[in-house]
Amino acid sequence: PDSEAKESGQDRDERKWIEKQNKADRAKKKKDEMSRIRRLVDLAYGMDPRIVQFKIEEKERKLAAKKAKQEAAREKAEELKRVEREAEERVRLEKEKEEAEERAKADALKAERDAEKRIIKKERKKIRDICKANQHFISNENDLVNHMTVLEKALTIYGKTELIELTKSLETKGKKGFMEMMAAIEQLSEKERRKDEGLINKQNSAQSNDPKGGSTVWSKEDVQILIRAVNLFPAGTVQRWEAVTNFINQHNNGLPEPRIIRNKKEVLAKVKELQNTSSDLLKETINKNAYDSFEKEKKASLNVTSEASERVENNVSAAPWTSEEQKLLEQALKTYPSRTLERWDKVAECVKSRSKKECMLRCKELAEIVKAKKAAQASKTGGSC
Repeated sequence: PDSEAKESGQDRDERKWIEKQNKADRAKKKKDEMSRIRRLVDLAYGMDPRIVQFKIEEKERKLAAKKAKQEAAREKAEELKRVEREAEERVRLEKEKEEAEERAKADALKAERDAEKRIIKKERKKIRDICKANQHFISNENDLVNHMTVLEKALTIYGKTELIELTKSLETKGKKGFMEMMAAIEQLSEKERRKDEGLINKQNSAQSNDPKGGSTVWSKEDVQILIRAVNLFPAGTVQRWEAVTNFINQHNNGLPEPRIIRNKKEVLAKVKELQNTSSDLLKETINKNAYDSFEKEKKASLNVTSEASERVENNVSAAPWTSEEQKLLEQALKTYPSRTLERWDKVAECVKSRSKKECMLRCKELAEIVKAKKAAQASKTGGSC
């Protein structure tokens, strides 16, 4: 009940004020009652064993659901990892299998190559022994150098099958088989020469159609180096014009500035021009080479009966090497490898018209030529890549 009755007011304003006070008292009492009820409920929840047991069961149920969810996530992650491991293992096994197959193929190929190399080495030795036993199938002494040169070229060019066939041919046919081999090598050389001539004609035609072609001036020293390079790398040389171009670029360091780097197109065009020209420079070079060859042949004929020990090794001749001397030197270097005792004395004995020191200097010059060839091949390989 209200603390003061509303009707006890004297007027309207007093009754409004009484109503306001009663309303505030009712709100306060309601709040107190609700607090008391909440305390009672909380006490009942705290003291009632059924409520306590329900709370415990609910908490355990939530924990079990949470653990089940975590376990399911863990199992799923482990399953994904297991699948990934199995995939990686399959990839690894396949890769190892492929690598093993590649290694087996490489080993088989290497063994095959090694066996082929052994067969080639054996066949080469057998062919050399047959030719040596038959004095290289010569009719006179003048054919010895030519036969030896052709034989070495054939042994260098031929593969396993060709060498075996050549061995059978020499064993059954003898000199006839050797002459057939020489004819085949000559055909190969002729084919190479024709190929080089065709390349020269093609390059010269392209240069004649190019308004900028042929504008580079060749000095007398450049032409002399070119003629020397062409003589050092005859027709039939592997990658001949690359080697000639590289030789020219390596040997023009000492020429007056500005130094010009030649390319294969310029070299081929200049060679074609020299072949078709009748300039005094070319005639002079040809005449000088012919005179030097005559002098060297005369000197060789005078010294052919003298012993190598009677020559003065320190007296180095300024005359160029003739083709016969070059062939004898190359054959002597193949006959007497670097491990041979007193190698240069034996080489000088083979090249009767040259001293030991001259042979050594010539060998150094040949080493420069080989270096030029390798550099040309390396430059061509690098350009193709």
